Amino acid sequence: MGCVLVDLDVPGNLDALPVLLARTSADAVAVVVLATRPDPADVIAAMKKGVSDFLLLPVAQQVLCDAIDTAIARTRRQSDRASRLASLKKRYASLTYEEQWVARSVCQGHRNRDIAEELGIAERTVKNHRASALKKLAVDSVPALVHAFILLDADDPHGNGWAETEAPVR
Repeated sequence: MGCVLVDLDVPGNLDALPVLLARTSADAVAVVVLATRPDPADVIAAMKKGVSDFLLLPVAQQVLCDAIDTAIARTRRQSDRASRLASLKKRYASLTYEEQWVARSVCQGHRNRDIAEELGIAERTVKNHRASALKKLAVDSVPALVHAFILLDADDPHGNGWAETEAPVR
């Protein structure tokens, strides 16, 4: 983890602002910007793009050090969260369609018996799918399963959510 410190008052660094604004959330580097008289639109755009802090010069050494520490800690947390989500997505992809359906149904509060009836399978089969899904997702309880699906659905770019999944056809 690192931190890029950009002083916009240094000649040529003003050209760095468009590069900073082109950053993506996947960039694993913190950015702290310094300026004497920043343009408010630049400050807003930079903060929206994830610049950790925008400090006005002159700045006290302790304030600068605290801003850098905070920026690095925030970037580390974001990187860790992204890594955990990527791992969860990979585990979710390993579920069969039936396991996905059963897991989502369980998260929605449906009972095993009702899921079995809807799918036209034995309740024991539902229990097996549920156990397999919990194991593959590396969760040990229904609340942990719900949390996993909340994370997955929050990251779903299409916003399909739980209600969009259709029951497997038998």
